[in-house]
Parts: sequence; C-alpha cells; structure tokens
Amino acid sequence: MEQSLTPVQKVWRSFAAGRPPQMESDPLQILQRSLELLRRLKSGLSTVGADVTSAGLVFTTPDMPPDHPTNTILLSEAQPHEALAILVGIGSKHPVRVIGMIFGVKDASGKQSFAYPFDRTQDGLDKLGWTWKNQSSGSVKNSIN
Repeated sequence: MEQSLTPVQKVWRSFAAGRPPQMESDPLQILQRSLELLRRLKSGLSTVGADVTSAGLVFTTPDMPPDHPTNTILLSEAQPHEALAILVGIGSKHPVRVIGMIFGVKDASGKQSFAYPFDRTQDGLDKLGWTWKNQSSGSVKNSIN
C-alpha cells in the first residue's frame, strides 16, 4: 500500500497519524493549535515540492440547520486576527464546537484536499465529511458571511 501512495499522500499519512490535538473552547487556543498544525503540514509538504494553498477551520454551533451543519473559517498565517475575530464573535453568541480542518494542497500533479478530524465522534466525522465533500475543489472556501 505504501508504494502506491504519492509523495503528498505519504506526507499526509504521516501528518494525520495518531491522536488529534484536544481542542479547547478558548478562541485563541483554537487558533494557535490550528496554526501549529498548518505550519507542521506545510513543513512536511515542502520536502516533496508541495504546498498548502488554503486551510480552513471547520466548526458547528447548536443552531446550525441540518442542511448546512458546519461553517468554515479560512486560516492565514499572515492574518490570524481575522479568524480570531470570527471565532470570538461567534463564540460570544453560541457555543462553538470545532470538528476539524480542511487543507487544500497543490503539487506538480494538481490540487487535492484533505480533511483532518479533531472530533472523531460519528457526528463530528459526518459533519466534517459533509464539509469536505462540499469543498472538494482542492481549495478551501470561507463559508462565513
């Protein structure tokens, strides 16, 4: 199996192995841990000539409708304050449950996306899968208006 994986898939497999970090409810902690993961993935991908083109933090709140169960906040190492402002704003109105991240990756063969779960309950995996499927173009889109 390992021989049939592309270099990007091998990096992803190594990155995603093990337990995900425990996400706190504090927006600053959530952002710091998410950016650490983004940096770690970028570092691994750089060894195979690939890069993360986009990254999004996927979350849900109790009042989200069943036909749109999650929202995604784009993450940028250059402008983390934007994601923090969104997390703080939403968190002041509703409890936020962070369920994972989605990464858009580009290498010489093209774009692809990967979903990384924090919440590995069936509900969390289903919601992250829904988000990944709806953003599977290879680039992550911000779903916050």
